[in-house]
Parts: sequence; structure tokens; C-alpha cells
Amino acid sequence: MPIMKLLNNLPKIDQAVRQFSLKNAIYYEMGDLLIFSGFAGLDLETGKLSEGNFETHANDAIDCYQYILESAGLSLDHVISVRCYLKEPVTYYPMWNEVFKARFTAPYPCRTTVGANLVVGEIELEFIAAKTTRASAELITSK
Repeated sequence: MPIMKLLNNLPKIDQAVRQFSLKNAIYYEMGDLLIFSGFAGLDLETGKLSEGNFETHANDAIDCYQYILESAGLSLDHVISVRCYLKEPVTYYPMWNEVFKARFTAPYPCRTTVGANLVVGEIELEFIAAKTTRASAELITSK
């Protein structure tokens, strides 16, 4: 039976989420997969919600994950799935698409983008990562 691990303690993340009284895990590790809680655009230096335009919010949300991934010895190249929730999907989708393309390289992660009535922020992201990079995935072609 695989061992499940829980990470629930990273100083910069703890500082940021404490203000929202959240009581959830940062991520669970199960075998080769890391399944993350969602994050809005948070400024990791101040622990507050991002200020500025949508791109700042989106990049700060990705920066949260990058910090967590690096603490686990991984990088954005290990992200295999991105779920994106946008407060204003029609307005923000083109900007989100540009941020996504700038922050991830091919082969790109699977992705889903939907509109949502968010509790805080303009964007919330949810990642799944693997201990193997996307670039090392075996390419399977249909016959």
C-alpha cells in the first residue's frame, strides 16, 4: 500500500493563509503525485492578497506554487495539471492564457479554466504535480 504524506507547514505560505483562517493541507503526496490546495494571488513577502492588475494576481498565484514545489525539490516543469478559476472569465481568459504560456513550457500541463464566484482575489489556481517532469513523459501516439 502506498504511503500518503501531508505537507502543512511552510513559513511564507502559513503567513499568507493564516489571515483567512484556513484549515486545509498545502498538499498531499501520494506515490508520484502531489495534489495541492488552491491558491489565489498572494504576495509571499507581505502575506497579503496581491495588489495590481490581473497579470500580477496570476503570476503571484503561480509564484506560491513555485515556492512550494521548490521546497519539495520540484519545479513548474513537474506540474501536470492546472485548474484555473477566474472571477471574470470573459475579461481575464486572454490574459490568463498569456501568463500560462509565459510560465509553462512544452509539453504543457493539462488545464481547465472556468469562471467562478471567488471568495477572494481575481484568480484561484489548483495544481497537481508529479515527481517526474513533463518533458520526460513517454509520448504515446494513436494508431
